[in-house]
Amino acid sequence: MGLRSRTFRLESREERAGLEQRVWPYWWHFARGRHLGYLPCAYGNGTWHARYAWRDRKRTRHRQFILGRADDYGEADGVKVLTFEQAWDAAKKWIAQHADKAVRADFSASPDRLIYAPIGDLYTVGHAVVDYLRYCMLYRKAPQVVMYRVNRYVLPHLGTIGVDELTTEQLREWLEMVARHPAQHGTGKPLNNPTPEDRQRRRHTANAILSTLCAALNLAFREGKASNDAAWRRIRKFRDLKKSRVRYLSEEEARRVIDVSPTDFRHLVLGALYTGCRAGELIAMPCGALNDHTQRLYVAPGKSNWARWLALPDEGITFFRDLARGRSVDEPMFLREDGLRWKITEIQACMVQARRKAGLGTDVVFHTLRHTYASYLVMAGASLLAVMKLLGHADIRLVVQCYAHLSPDFLADTVRLHFPKFLGSERSAPREWREVAMALIPTISAQAQQPALGEAPIPVDARQTREYWRGRPETTNSAAVAARRWATARQGQFPQRLTYERLAGKV
Repeated sequence: MGLRSRTFRLESREERAGLEQRVWPYWWHFARGRHLGYLPCAYGNGTWHARYAWRDRKRTRHRQFILGRADDYGEADGVKVLTFEQAWDAAKKWIAQHADKAVRADFSASPDRLIYAPIGDLYTVGHAVVDYLRYCMLYRKAPQVVMYRVNRYVLPHLGTIGVDELTTEQLREWLEMVARHPAQHGTGKPLNNPTPEDRQRRRHTANAILSTLCAALNLAFREGKASNDAAWRRIRKFRDLKKSRVRYLSEEEARRVIDVSPTDFRHLVLGALYTGCRAGELIAMPCGALNDHTQRLYVAPGKSNWARWLALPDEGITFFRDLARGRSVDEPMFLREDGLRWKITEIQACMVQARRKAGLGTDVVFHTLRHTYASYLVMAGASLLAVMKLLGHADIRLVVQCYAHLSPDFLADTVRLHFPKFLGSERSAPREWREVAMALIPTISAQAQQPALGEAPIPVDARQTREYWRGRPETTNSAAVAARRWATARQGQFPQRLTYERLAGKV
């Protein structure tokens, strides 16, 4: 992954002199759909060209214009012979005259290459972004998300401004522009008539982009490339934002999506439901990721900068084992029907078709499968810390914000279980566990008279039962603790130890 776009360096005479002769110009990409070109000449100065992209009904086309001669073998006069900077300014002026025809320059969905190549001695925001991307590659997470944000929002508006010349007013106007800018679909089309919830999401996005920009500027300040950091320290993020609503699929909706999906995409859907992995993590997963000895799945570092091992349900172990059987360990786990690797855009397109066939709304995307995985874990009683580890998040605050309302014992049941007894009254178990325990009493009582192999019959006397449990380690399963305390409060109705073990396994 390169920091610069796939263009040619044309700033100096030495760089242009190393270019081979050809019949079409060498292009330097300075914005989306905007290029400055140089065509070398074997007998004299080369020529500067400018071009912009415009959208036809079927495809993207380009319009081109000759700006003048380059200063390869003489001094520039600013009219017929131009330096690189003069040619760049002339190209921007010519393209600005056709702005109504050219494609929008403020959008680039590329997460793998930078659309801006900074030049000159002035240390600009673009230079700071390049240094920050290098820092991310060396010390932090993969820079795909950072590169997408700076390509989309930062570089087209702030890239050419010097870091020391940046003012608080410029940053505040830029942040308001990002918050007002309509959200984009995967194809780059803006949303029409945004709702209040959409505006809240835009403010969340604006805060995240501001964090990325401030991280790049703070790195430049720490390295001594910026003399003052007061301009961006005065900026405040949007406050009092409502928590985003997490959409997850019910079991019936998930089965519908699985049934209407083709075979190759069905494998991806099942892989996301069994693991909660992102689409990029599933694409990069090899067949050797499943460890048959530990029955755990290895997920390589992706968006986060660390790897993790995932425990799988029984269906998931069988699914991944069958999917990797007879294949090399280095071969991708998930492939298309034609044997090629999946792309993110192809996964998004398949998900759109699947949700339409399944009768689901536009709020269902492939990432919804990841939310479904986490939601069912939380609703089943898994701790939020365990969900954080399984999802690969760096901070538990995101898990608390998104899934805490789904946890049955996050607040109320935690207080009931762990609050001390000031008046000596027994702590009662939550209503949900009492209902489960009552439903299991007939079955457990019928099996209570048969002790386990090698064990003596369990006494039902209350005093002997408490002596039996004394000294045993307290379990960390809140559901089992609640069931045990509920059973202890009703001594003599059924054998407590067997009931506790059954409830610990059932709940």
